Amino acid sequence: MKIILITSTFPFKPAEEFLETEILFWAERSDISVSIVPLSFGNDRMRSIPENINLDLSITRKFMSELHKALFYGLQVFFVKYFYIELLSEVKSNWKKISPLFSSIISYLISYHSFKKFLKRQPKLNETVFYTYWNNEATFALQSLKKRYGYQIFSRIHGHDLYKNRRTAGYMPLKKHFTKNIDGVFTVTDNAREYLTSNYGFEGKVLKLGRLGVIDRKIKTGPASQNSLHIVSCSHLSEVKQIHKVIEALCKLALSNTHIEYRGTHLGGGLLYERIQRLASESLASIKNVNYKILGVVENERVFRFYKEEQIDLFINVSMSEGAPVTIMEALSCHIPIVAPDIGGIGEMVINNHNGRLLNSDCSIESIIEALSDIELFKREETRMNSHAIYLNKYDARRNYVDFINFIADKSRIEVQA
Repeated sequence: MKIILITSTFPFKPAEEFLETEILFWAERSDISVSIVPLSFGNDRMRSIPENINLDLSITRKFMSELHKALFYGLQVFFVKYFYIELLSEVKSNWKKISPLFSSIISYLISYHSFKKFLKRQPKLNETVFYTYWNNEATFALQSLKKRYGYQIFSRIHGHDLYKNRRTAGYMPLKKHFTKNIDGVFTVTDNAREYLTSNYGFEGKVLKLGRLGVIDRKIKTGPASQNSLHIVSCSHLSEVKQIHKVIEALCKLALSNTHIEYRGTHLGGGLLYERIQRLASESLASIKNVNYKILGVVENERVFRFYKEEQIDLFINVSMSEGAPVTIMEALSCHIPIVAPDIGGIGEMVINNHNGRLLNSDCSIESIIEALSDIELFKREETRMNSHAIYLNKYDARRNYVDFINFIADKSRIEVQA
């Protein structure tokens, strides 16, 4: 059996770091040939991949060269039936949607013509399975070509490719047309299945739960000493992550509780690095009982080394939008309690007063302060064991990825034999 894994940039950095773990389990299957086909190069740095995993850059080069024909594809938009369907059903009520619709159809056309040429070079397509890591226009292009070539196609769906509120004008172009000619769509949360059905019309039989996971490194992070609270966050520094709220909450807590030593550490960099660094300095530098550091971009192994070597009371996420954050999975695996909003799949990761505190979706400063004030909860051994138990039950990489791979392999064999 041949699996063709379509990625955005993986194995090129910086995106799709979650695949670093999953690809190890694909490599364990000697009966499956896996080829990774990235759609773009990301940057020049490439992650190492197992020796028995192939890397095919033929469509990557073609995809990049096709981008120079954007004007040509821009004109072709007017010959695509989906443009008019979306125009009449979605865009006419809000013309801010016209730009993302154009972009989406151009991306679809580039993918369609690139895949069409790619497929002509592939042998035994009836024994080939396409696995797209994102449920995006590239997936839709493969769905459009599926009947002609007879392959199977499975797709993961995460957050940016799922939730409307992550997109311009709250609009997910073309998505309601993604429901046909696909063998399975794997959601990373239970919540996502209902969202796909109610918002886009996916049939339940095509939707499967395929949680992501992290490897258990056998790290048991302990809490900080009494009369102190160490808070850790890990994310790109972007508007959606709202890290400024953590700083504001720490400022108010430290001023109100001078007998407690507060420490905050953020792992990650990004476009807002300088702004957040400046905010932290201006807000917290003069307060004696708080220490806040931003460590910048941190490789995944260093994150786990930090969790192993440091004493941490809780991991905090105050994002506006999430799917199932792998950063929370990593913290759970290290016995760290969580404070995070009830959005996306986080309600499946955090049980209020069991392994942390579940915030409302708006993540108000007052609610963050109220949650962080429950210091005893985060230091309690039972709370920390509960975090690890949730990890073992839902986010263990070996179990999740082996089950996922077995499902695709078994279903594909049945289809080929039929």
